[in-house]
Amino acid sequence: MFLEEIKIAGFKNIEHAKLHFNPKINCLTGLNGVGKTNCLDAVFLLCVGKSHFNLTDQQLIKQGGNFFRVEGLFTNDNNDRKRVVIKLQDSGKKNISLDDKPYRKIAEHLGRFPVVMIAPDDTEIICGSSEVRRKFLDTTLCQTDRTYLEALTAYNKILKQRNAYLKMLSASGGADNDLLETYDKQLATSAHIIHDKRMKYTAELDTVFIEKFSSITSGDELVKTYYQSQLSDVSMVDLLANNRRKDLITERTNAGIHKDELQISIETREARKFASQGQQKSLLFALKFAEYTLLMRHTKVKPILLLDDIFDKLDDIRVRNLLGILKNGIFGQVFITDTSADRIKSVVSGTFDHYSLFAVEHGHLKAES
Repeated sequence: MFLEEIKIAGFKNIEHAKLHFNPKINCLTGLNGVGKTNCLDAVFLLCVGKSHFNLTDQQLIKQGGNFFRVEGLFTNDNNDRKRVVIKLQDSGKKNISLDDKPYRKIAEHLGRFPVVMIAPDDTEIICGSSEVRRKFLDTTLCQTDRTYLEALTAYNKILKQRNAYLKMLSASGGADNDLLETYDKQLATSAHIIHDKRMKYTAELDTVFIEKFSSITSGDELVKTYYQSQLSDVSMVDLLANNRRKDLITERTNAGIHKDELQISIETREARKFASQGQQKSLLFALKFAEYTLLMRHTKVKPILLLDDIFDKLDDIRVRNLLGILKNGIFGQVFITDTSADRIKSVVSGTFDHYSLFAVEHGHLKAES
């Protein structure tokens, strides 16, 4: 599967754009802040239905505008074409349609067009909070497992209701334990589904992650991922019961799968504390390439790969290894951004026979010969 064409209107700093893409390698060059990343985010939006950068739908509208529209034409290996249109109208409601048929729920779109994006700030997956790593797990699992998506959606909805009820109890000074127990049972149903699927996925992820890290670094550093969850030792209902007094005092739910952690280690030490900047980049690439492999394994489709400013701060060995993985690996369509047209031409032309180059300047995108 690849994105053959994109049309963009009023999205971030891009007023209008219409581009035809290479089914393999596409390079976008330009200075920082001119719109390269925004173009990649438009591609991500077409695939997932939301921005990669945790922006609200309203924040995706070009400054001074009142709508955005992104349209993409996807082609699969059988030359079948699918047209996706995502637009935010004046009413503030986002609509997603596939071949002119609107989805009843935006969640129905997830997994049809798998995608993996690597952006500079994604090193937070390695060195940031546990919340960022949970999001990393959720992004893949929601694209590959409808049951997981439904369970996670239900869990977050009930968690929000339970937290609101805890705040109300604090204000009123009373407590309805029956209602709290009802919330607890509802949370537990979804929590155990999420826990079991995260456990299985991270076990699968670890094997591929180790392999990818070795191919990127050409070294023998020992790396590992493993899943930490309170539910590995106690049921969700018991966990909530044990923490109820604390929940009532703090007015929030202090225990559950929303506190899970994906641990990443290098040389038996926590990567978030001890990994160098170079190691963080290598760990990130290994994780994302492992994510790509598992997405392809479970969807039977080669995801689109979006690489934003990946050559910055990489040494020559890592650049060479990275390009070797892209050339000889499993990847389908790839998008790469870089601030230097000369550098990306030199790097890419020495590895790939065919690629497309696009120049980006102040929100305007044009194909280069």
